[in-house]
Amino acid sequence: MTDPVKVAVGERNSGTANVDHRYYMMAAKDRYSVLKRIIDYTPSIYGIIFCRTKLETQEIADSLIQDGYNAAALHGDLSQAMRDNVMDHFRKRSLQLLVATDVAARGIDVKELTHIINYNLPDDIETYVHRSGRTGRADKRGICISLVHLREKHKIKQIEKIVGRPIERAMIPTGKEVCEKQLFNHIDRIEHVDINREDIDDYLPVIFKKLEWMSREELITRMVALNFNRFLDYYKDAVDLNADDKAEKKDKAERKKERDRMDETMKRLYFGMGKNDHVLPQKIIGKINDVTHTKNIPIGRIDLFPDFSYVDVEESFVPMILECFSDPRKNPQGIVVEVAKEQPKREKKAAAPEGEKKDRGEKKERREKKERRDEDRPKYKVERSRDGHEWLDPDWREHLEDIDVFVDDEDTRPSRKKRNEERGFGAKKDSRSKGFRSSDYDIGPRSSKSSSRSTSKGSSKSSSRGSSSKESGRGRRGAARNEEPKYYAPKHRGGRRK
Repeated sequence: MTDPVKVAVGERNSGTANVDHRYYMMAAKDRYSVLKRIIDYTPSIYGIIFCRTKLETQEIADSLIQDGYNAAALHGDLSQAMRDNVMDHFRKRSLQLLVATDVAARGIDVKELTHIINYNLPDDIETYVHRSGRTGRADKRGICISLVHLREKHKIKQIEKIVGRPIERAMIPTGKEVCEKQLFNHIDRIEHVDINREDIDDYLPVIFKKLEWMSREELITRMVALNFNRFLDYYKDAVDLNADDKAEKKDKAERKKERDRMDETMKRLYFGMGKNDHVLPQKIIGKINDVTHTKNIPIGRIDLFPDFSYVDVEESFVPMILECFSDPRKNPQGIVVEVAKEQPKREKKAAAPEGEKKDRGEKKERREKKERRDEDRPKYKVERSRDGHEWLDPDWREHLEDIDVFVDDEDTRPSRKKRNEERGFGAKKDSRSKGFRSSDYDIGPRSSKSSSRSTSKGSSKSSSRGSSSKESGRGRRGAARNEEPKYYAPKHRGGRRK
């Protein structure tokens, strides 16, 4: 093919233009409350809520059903029959909300979805595009909502790069706004309700006579209150769930000041249990609560050591703790607790003034010290042979002062093959028999017993057997007895140190 032409329709991982993207910022603990508030603020919602795990999907669906919402779960633990049943109800709009995982929602083709809610942002940012693409189809508008806490704020910028458009932050509706939305939705339903006159005309005279004492305003008020009291009671004292970055930083600073103030009134106690006793800070706190029978003791820093621990406790509670741990009935394990000796105070690093960078001189000095230590340490190049063994570089003898190895430069011992020949084994075999050829090796005269056995049986195998060690003066393998070895045999493996 010459002069090929590439035709591309659309862009890869690009979001549809009919979807409005927005996110709500809240604290992580308020995520479910924000979800309910968004659902209540949009009474006509018909969409999918995406979660990360199957367990979280089932928990969210169960909580929504318990709170009176029309929802169901869809995840991998459902059988095919249950999955088909849930999807059939959702397509017929018998279900208003479907709580699903990304894997279970693959292949779902539901038309006219109004909302996609990301209960958790996906780990893979490109998955966000696939989620949001399930709404805004057939030239209809859709909304993709993400519930984001403060630590996930950086992911929004990554999503904006992939989607190719800014994602605006929306404010979480207050309780009053939710009640207004629900009230207007209820009035719209009353206004546009379909009336079947043929079925209810027979009952209207009795109803009119029953309610004729009420005025028009009184009747409307009672009708609204009958269907609206639930929202009024729930959102009566609703708090603002919007997370403020400045307020969060301010709260952190206040909590830090509170901890610093508590450190000044703390007293350090010695506990006779540490890491070797498989102790964690939670276990120490639990032990204090069990022995003192109270959970109101302010506890500060806990330092764990192998055999003991230091615990900072409010000074006013120290006498009670010492008294309780000294009682063998309350402390059957006999854990030793006493006031610790004076410990050096932990110096706090001075904060750098605003607009100035912190002094990194100390860190630089530590890095330079480490580099000098690495330079003084001997370094060896490692070479790998064909069979996978590692060998030192050829100049390894120059570093013998650093290596604790004895090397004998005058080592003149023969090769292993020659030493085996001197010992009398490992010799070549005769082509006519499986034994050794006596002509090649001088292993001494044969005993009469062995020679008679060989002649009587006529076996070639018996000819390989030599004389007994007592008669020949040699060992089992042919080495001469009571002779100095002709090869180098050090008494200690690897030689002795110099």
